[in-house]
Amino acid sequence: MSLVAGISKSQMGELERNGVETMAALAAVPLQWRPERGNVKSFEKVREQARIQVEGRER
Repeated sequence: MSLVAGISKSQMGELERNGVETMAALAAVPLQWRPERGNVKSFEKVREQARIQVEGRER
């Protein structure tokens, strides 16, 4: 997940604690929990960035 543009270490830790360990998993996950730190919009932003990057890799 460290390859996702704009993601922070704290966001990576939060996502990993919720079972999201790869960029592809982040791109596909529905965010169904409230983050311990930060807000939902920031996680939605990095999820969208991951989706764009995964789509770009697949092309």
